[in-house]
Amino acid sequence: MLLSTAKSASLLENICGKSAQVSIGSHQNCWLGLFTTKPNDAGSGGVEVGSGKNYSRVNIYTLMTATNRSAVNSYDINFNAAIDPSDPDAQSGADWGTIVAFGLFTSRTGGTLYAWGDLDSPVTVNTQNTLHFLEGNFELFLDESVTANAST
Repeated sequence: MLLSTAKSASLLENICGKSAQVSIGSHQNCWLGLFTTKPNDAGSGGVEVGSGKNYSRVNIYTLMTATNRSAVNSYDINFNAAIDPSDPDAQSGADWGTIVAFGLFTSRTGGTLYAWGDLDSPVTVNTQNTLHFLEGNFELFLDESVTANAST
């Protein structure tokens, strides 16, 4: 089944928490998390970067724009801002390991994983580094493909 581009954009707005008709997550809550081991399709088995490493999920609600069949980040997504919003130069407190996948969650901690995807290329985040997706480099597609070009 193919969706119209209008419906695709509506669903992506919903997934990113921007739709007035929210059925996935709660309004204005779309949290991006990082995995060192990717989850399975049931949403379990993944290993998210652990606490104590100066890591936190990023709320991407204001950072994503959906058009047609994809949603792309309109602004940089910086995990250093999630670490400490008052310090734009905040860095990881320990090695995060090699990031291989990302997940979209309903809350900053815990919550429900409702979508995940592989990074195009794994990225190793060492102590005193951070991970970010430059504007236009994090894109979600409804056809189950994802592109995400991260850099440190």
